[in-house]
Amino acid sequence: MIVNHRYPAEQLYTEMARVIDALRIKGQLSGEEGTCLLDLLDLICAGTSPELNRALEQVLEVPGNSDTVEIDEIIKGTLMGTDSKSMEDVAQAVGIIRELNRERNRILSDNDKSGG
Repeated sequence: MIVNHRYPAEQLYTEMARVIDALRIKGQLSGEEGTCLLDLLDLICAGTSPELNRALEQVLEVPGNSDTVEIDEIIKGTLMGTDSKSMEDVAQAVGIIRELNRERNRILSDNDKSGG
């Protein structure tokens, strides 16, 4: 996670929570999506699952394309279906996300090789 060290962690957390809530109010996020993002924010800020942080960073490292939309949606669904208070559930989600990301990267690599 990229952190701007000019601001205290509490201020970053509060600002991110405010942005998520504003997006929900504007209708750009569903209630479920907003709740999921707030749960992820809690996990990331608490540092309770560095494996989840790494898995999400790896997914976000490389932009997807039209061929990876389905995988991206499955990753989103996996995150939304994860009980962030259950470390067992989070660990299982990390494994699923890593597998999906491997497939996503394979598709992107194949596209690069074929010029698409």
